[in-house]
Amino acid sequence: FLILCGNTAPEDALVLAERIRRRIEERPLGDCGRVTASLGVAGARRDDTVESLVQRADRAMYVSKEGGRNRSTLSAPGT
Repeated sequence: FLILCGNTAPEDALVLAERIRRRIEERPLGDCGRVTASLGVAGARRDDTVESLVQRADRAMYVSKEGGRNRSTLSAPGT
């Protein structure tokens, strides 16, 4: 899933991602029971294309997964 947050600082988007992640963790999902989510956040830069922005968010998500899952990660500036 991709959520676009206009006029939002990356740090504020990370706060939103954490709220979403916690809600997912807290609420059972039907027959699946409790599930978790690993999220990646990236702020748009002037030179971004849609692809480069999504690629940075995707890399941040994989950092979350590799760091133990069930967490949110903000893409580092310049990556």
